Amino acid sequence: EAAIIWPRNPNLQKGEEEIARLDSFEPQKAEFRVLYDRKDFRTIYKERERFKVVATDPQLEKKYMESIELIARIDAMLAELKSVALQDRTMGPCAAYEKLYEMKADERYSTDIKFLDEFHRYESEANNFVMALRDAEDCRSRREYGSALAGYYRARCFYPHSKLAKKGIEEVTKVIVEATY
Repeated sequence: EAAIIWPRNPNLQKGEEEIARLDSFEPQKAEFRVLYDRKDFRTIYKERERFKVVATDPQLEKKYMESIELIARIDAMLAELKSVALQDRTMGPCAAYEKLYEMKADERYSTDIKFLDEFHRYESEANNFVMALRDAEDCRSRREYGSALAGYYRARCFYPHSKLAKKGIEEVTKVIVEATY
């Protein structure tokens, strides 16, 4: 319609070029959507400069920022946990494992490759603590509450500040005291 009114309008050419430029970003937007749906936030973060064009789309801008902020938060947290684990080689890995264990329940974290790598690394470094917690959970699932309580206390010996062990002790003690088994 604008071309009919003013066929030699210089802004028409600029507008067509801008539309063509925005249309050329469709493959990147499509790739971004696929990565986002697969919850591959790490790839989006690594290639954030290339995917920055999706921010021109109001619907994708929020997802783009969410992806970038999530991975930045994970990386910062992993760096912090690494320094904690290096300061105390016995309890540091236990503290790192427990923090990552709590966060693993959130699907956004549990799908990140780097998060899972660090989780498994701390799991192996805090092996005695982890095995004590698992033994306690196994006993608890078999309704062997005395053995479960002993397992939680054993885990607490490896890491006295453990929230998981403390919670397990409180729950098993409540079951035993109230005789609700």
